[in-house]
Amino acid sequence: MSVFHVEEPATGDLDFSAVSASDLRSYARQSYDSGTIDQDTYAALSEPLPMRTIDPSGNVLDLSDVTDGTSFNFRDYYKDQLQIAMSIGDPETVKTLKSVVSFLDA
Repeated sequence: MSVFHVEEPATGDLDFSAVSASDLRSYARQSYDSGTIDQDTYAALSEPLPMRTIDPSGNVLDLSDVTDGTSFNFRDYYKDQLQIAMSIGDPETVKTLKSVVSFLDA
């Protein structure tokens, strides 16, 4: 009898430009538990996306159709959020988002 088995992505093999929120949270949790990321980075990665956000050009983006199982480009989303935080001068948010972007780019 054959058993169906789904392989979990190895560290660094997860494509953060096309990943579900659920998979991102799971990967972030594993990284937090192993000490790869700190609590603030884990918390930022675990937060649900807002219904709407803006991009660095000031365009309003509707994210209401992105669900827990929807593939989404988190890498670009967090890079955009970092750029916005840097432009408005929010040092705590910048610090956290730099950590998030670094984690997603690793």
